[in-house]
Amino acid sequence: PLGQEIPAPKTRSTFVNMMAITLLSIKLSEMYGYDSSELMKECKEIPDLIESQIKEENFFKELSEKYKDIENLYFVGGGLNYPIAKEGALKIKEAGSVHAEGFEVEEVAHGRISVIYNKPFGVILASKEPSLSRGLEILKASKTVGARTFLISDKEINEDFIDDKFKIPELGEELSTFVTLMPLYMFSYFVSVKRGLNPDLIRMDL
Repeated sequence: PLGQEIPAPKTRSTFVNMMAITLLSIKLSEMYGYDSSELMKECKEIPDLIESQIKEENFFKELSEKYKDIENLYFVGGGLNYPIAKEGALKIKEAGSVHAEGFEVEEVAHGRISVIYNKPFGVILASKEPSLSRGLEILKASKTVGARTFLISDKEINEDFIDDKFKIPELGEELSTFVTLMPLYMFSYFVSVKRGLNPDLIRMDL
């Protein structure tokens, strides 16, 4: 009913496919006799939760001002949020023409930190436990070598090595990806706008 998705960076398509796979998984689990009623209940809450995140656009406008001139961004995620980190990096590359990469927590720990010393960069962590604790160690290490750090988490964490943070609703890991992804999309959108680009288009003049 919404028609074709016009913007080149596909966001709606990603959400729809994620939800379709989630609902299919729930139906399959019910066929095998598992009780998925609580998971389905949380699924029905997701639209309202995302709507509330969209209303936080002033936060992302201010945040994008801090990141608009950073040319290297590393998105870090653990567990199910590893592919979300990859998607966040892809979207800011498409919309903002920023060099960005998405990594799993341990992948950053064993290589990336060692090659980014003295270069302007930012590290964005989107993770839940059990990988969150390890991810926070990555943020701390990144801060010591000059990174600007941004945490997306369902926990209220106050540490000196966290420059910016955005709290997401607390959901099970299976559905946390939805409320983690929207903040990354909003971040990418407003960084693109602050850089004077059209976030609906992928630059072809590079």
